[in-house]
Amino acid sequence: MGEVYRLKSNHTELLMHERTLQRQLDIKKDQLRELQRAIAACNVVLDNDTKQTIGTKDAPHT
Repeated sequence: MGEVYRLKSNHTELLMHERTLQRQLDIKKDQLRELQRAIAACNVVLDNDTKQTIGTKDAPHT
């Protein structure tokens, strides 16, 4: 009977650990999405700055 109790206890502990890991994974996924959005926004700004710089270099000097 002690073995059954131990197995049930281990199972319960593993389920709690699984929920904790799932929450941590969800948080990391959210953080990754935020970073991807920030990188995309930086790329847009960098792209615009690069285009403006190139446009300035190509413009005829007066």
